[in-house]
Amino acid sequence: MSFFRKVIRKLTGSMSSSDTQQKSKSEQEPFITVTDSNVICSYPSLNKTERISWANIDSVAVITTDEGPYICDVFILISDNNGGVAIPQDNDVCQTILDRIFKLPGFDFALFTTAMGSTENKKFNVWNRTN
Repeated sequence: MSFFRKVIRKLTGSMSSSDTQQKSKSEQEPFITVTDSNVICSYPSLNKTERISWANIDSVAVITTDEGPYICDVFILISDNNGGVAIPQDNDVCQTILDRIFKLPGFDFALFTTAMGSTENKKFNVWNRTN
C-alpha cells in the first residue's frame, strides 16, 4: 500500500488493509453528499460520518498516487482546522466538488492541471485560505 493511500485511509478513518481486502469496493467507499453549506461523508461500514462546512475550509489539495489506472489514484482533499475529507476522483459527486472549488478565490488552476497529470505519490496544495 502506498504512503498516500495510507494517509487517505487515516484521514477518512478507513479500515485496516486486512479488513479492506475482505470488503467489496462499494462497501469501502464513502457515501458523499454535497449541499450549499457542507460536504458530508458517510462511511456505512464504519458507522462514521464526517462533515466539513464550505465556510470553514482552510485548504484544498489534490493527492495523487502511483496505483492507477485500474484503481482510483486521484483524490480531492478538503480540509478545515479539524481535519479533512478525501473525495475520490471516481466518486459520482467529484464533479460537483470541482465545480465548487474552482470558484474559490485564488484557486491555482495551473497546479491543478499539473496534479491531474501526475502519476507519482504527491500532494498538490491548490488552494489555501489567506486571512
